[in-house]
Amino acid sequence: MHILLPSNHRKGIDFDLLLIQQFRKLKMQIRKMENDLANIHRQAHFSKYAHNLKNHKRAIARNFIRKVNWLYEKQRPQRACVPLYFPGSSSRHKKNRRDTQRYRKRKAYKIRENIVQQASQVILNKSAFNLDDNDKILLMKGPNFVATPNWATAVETNEWLNTQAHIRRVEWAHVFENSEAEYVALPRKLTVPRHSRPDKSQLDDVTIAYVEGVMAKMRNLKEEVIQRYKKKNNLSVDLRKSLHKLYTMVRDKKIVICRSDKDGKIIIINYSDYDKIMKRELAQFVELDMTPERLGQHLDKVRKTCDKYMMVLHAEGAITEKLLYGTVGIKFQNNRYHHTHGCLSKVFCNNNTAYAYPLFKTHKLQPALLSSIDAADIQIRLLQSAGNITTSRVTAFLELVLQPISVAYCRSSVDEYCRDTRDYLMQLDQWKRAHDSQMCSNRPLFLVTADVTKMYANLRRDIVAEALLDATTTQSTLSENACQSLMQLVMYCLENVITQYQQAFFQQSEGIVTGDNHSVSVANITAHYIIKQEVGAVGETELFRRYIDDIVWLSYGKTRTLAVERAIRDRFALNNLEITFRRISTIQDGACLEFLDVLHIIDKTARCGFYTTNYVKPTAKGRLFLNGTSHHPPWIFRGIVFGECIRLRRLNEMHDLYRSSLCDLEAKCRRSCFPFKVYSAIITAAAQWKERFAPPTSRLRNEKRIVWATSFTNILRLTDRERQLKPSACVVYKRPFTIGAALMRYKVLAHETEDHKTGSYPCGKCALCGHHGKSKSMVFPVTDLRSQQRLFHLRQHLSCRNYGIYVATCLVCEEQYVGQTKNKFSTRWNSHRSVWRTSDLSVGGDRAALLQHYHNKHFQLFQKKLDIALCYNVVFVEEPRTEKLDICENKWLILTGATINVQAMVLPAVR
Repeated sequence: MHILLPSNHRKGIDFDLLLIQQFRKLKMQIRKMENDLANIHRQAHFSKYAHNLKNHKRAIARNFIRKVNWLYEKQRPQRACVPLYFPGSSSRHKKNRRDTQRYRKRKAYKIRENIVQQASQVILNKSAFNLDDNDKILLMKGPNFVATPNWATAVETNEWLNTQAHIRRVEWAHVFENSEAEYVALPRKLTVPRHSRPDKSQLDDVTIAYVEGVMAKMRNLKEEVIQRYKKKNNLSVDLRKSLHKLYTMVRDKKIVICRSDKDGKIIIINYSDYDKIMKRELAQFVELDMTPERLGQHLDKVRKTCDKYMMVLHAEGAITEKLLYGTVGIKFQNNRYHHTHGCLSKVFCNNNTAYAYPLFKTHKLQPALLSSIDAADIQIRLLQSAGNITTSRVTAFLELVLQPISVAYCRSSVDEYCRDTRDYLMQLDQWKRAHDSQMCSNRPLFLVTADVTKMYANLRRDIVAEALLDATTTQSTLSENACQSLMQLVMYCLENVITQYQQAFFQQSEGIVTGDNHSVSVANITAHYIIKQEVGAVGETELFRRYIDDIVWLSYGKTRTLAVERAIRDRFALNNLEITFRRISTIQDGACLEFLDVLHIIDKTARCGFYTTNYVKPTAKGRLFLNGTSHHPPWIFRGIVFGECIRLRRLNEMHDLYRSSLCDLEAKCRRSCFPFKVYSAIITAAAQWKERFAPPTSRLRNEKRIVWATSFTNILRLTDRERQLKPSACVVYKRPFTIGAALMRYKVLAHETEDHKTGSYPCGKCALCGHHGKSKSMVFPVTDLRSQQRLFHLRQHLSCRNYGIYVATCLVCEEQYVGQTKNKFSTRWNSHRSVWRTSDLSVGGDRAALLQHYHNKHFQLFQKKLDIALCYNVVFVEEPRTEKLDICENKWLILTGATINVQAMVLPAVR
């Protein structure tokens, strides 16, 4: 937008217009400077551009500011000596403001119209509800869009938890700084959470000073966040209303918002249609005749069986003691196995079920059919989210073991392993270099791709077991018994994934669970086991590669190619798998064939008769990146552009096609609302890259970094002094709540039942609820907690077997006590009853708070030594994550106004 100054006319010259023209000319000069700076280093490797990009941009910015200042200073004396066109300057200023506002409104209107037009390519509304323009603009921002966070309770809790975790890492890193013990890192999914901090006497002054600086930053964070939410919000008031409206419709089960499989579309369907689709797909599963009580017993049995397999593997020497403990919580001491008890046992006791959700395969449709086809007629890929179920830690361990075995196995007999597109293109380039001079015109080269139809769902489990046993036997040093036990454990985990949809429980009888931790490794091993049985036919090809269920190969001659197709088709058919082929040859000039995101195009002038370029699905023409106005730090957007440039350079064999792809990338960045300064310099530098495959970067990663995760990297920054105190500390971005998490509620829809009751209930099996000895019940079925201030509706279903926050209410004066426990509620109240029976007031802290209350407030009743069940009742109010117990206890102390607590909760915010 141009800056309009008071108009000056003299001898037919409009100095405002002259200033605008000179400003435009100056911008053209600046862009030329950017190109010149990029050309200076065009012979250097492009990793240097990434390293020096910030210096280039700073130099350009300095020159730009200097020239603009020179331009305004040059016109200042001319303006001072020329009379104004209007006699009064105030009226002219008002006109300038009106012109500026009109220009801004016109520009905003055009941008809005363009976004609404683009929405038809990205958003498929198959519901009975019409979307207005604000709804479309909001959904166009994408499911990964992050609205500017406000300082809500959840945001504050997460920030304090992240800060406490960082402080713990810093303090323990100092304590074990000089330790010579070898540290073996486990995968994140197998780590056991710890929340303790070392004693202050073990810390030095440097660590204490750093921790105090971090805490000071957190205390000042609230005001900054609130101010940015009010003044720099990336969602307008209308878009916030639209978000609330869509969320309400999803919550009330009017619509369901889904994703497409591979082309980035958003599909909106009626809840009734979604329910029909899910029941249709789950009809292929086996429905289990189980109640929630029987389900819990079944999952306990599954966990115990997995423990037995893990102990066998440890006894065979296949796994270490640390891996055994991280997977199932069993320690091996004094030649005996000991299960973890207490509060840590809940880490290994997970009774959650998986849930299924659909991805619509709109990329398999013609673009013209998208608007007319019914939602139920679109093919879907049914995924099962099995990352947080009973067997999740075991399958994470299996992935750790099977992943290197699967890579080595896929490279044996028939080397068909393909890690990703980069791996395939490098192997294809090596083959071209070796065979370019040997190409013969009378021998056409055929390029063939094959796709296995629904491989995950249709794999026979007996073939899976044979493949696993063959892979572990030939590609590992495990004993025969260990290989057998490992195979049995994999099969047992496959057969015991329980998927819940509303009130029904399902089990997949055949195939591999799509979405489990070890699914890819198991699928790779099984597919290679099938293909290697046709080693003779595959050996006739020039290059044969497979990425899970997608296959590509090169072969000479139609007869040989058809023979390979026939052999592979028959072999897969023997295993109840259907495979489809597509082929082109070098005699078909201009023919195209895609594999993953690589498009092969026949051209007789190219090396070996074809070249590769970037493949974009026909239905993904309007696909966008992460929206540039999202609450992400700038380096996220720079990383997106830089990574896309590297990918395009690798895909495009011809340099002119690479430049054309960069132009498309620039247009896509503009449509995604990326700032011009974010992508312009990167694309300009990338245009000079000559080398397709960059060698590995020479910059070494600091593996001992101590990260501080936060959603506000623009506010929480380490000063130079803090970096000197702790050089290994750094601030990293942790994405907060996205609009996709708010609007795409697959888990809620799957786990929601009609008779699901929230509240506090007795378990019927412990002393707390009167089912042990002479104990009387202190727990009664309630759905609300009543305090002296207000009434709270309980949102979780809790019983004596849960853990978390509880509230004890005096039956005489109705004053309340708030407590927390990491163990079961029934276990925690054993301590309260013990203190009550002994009437020991010398016990310090909150252990004697209930007894102290009756001693101080109701002394006559205290002397009668009544049973505790006649004096208090208990309500279970919340079961948070273990690390949130302190924060949640403090929250309920404030909400209920509890006065019985002796020791007030002191959070780090006020320490």
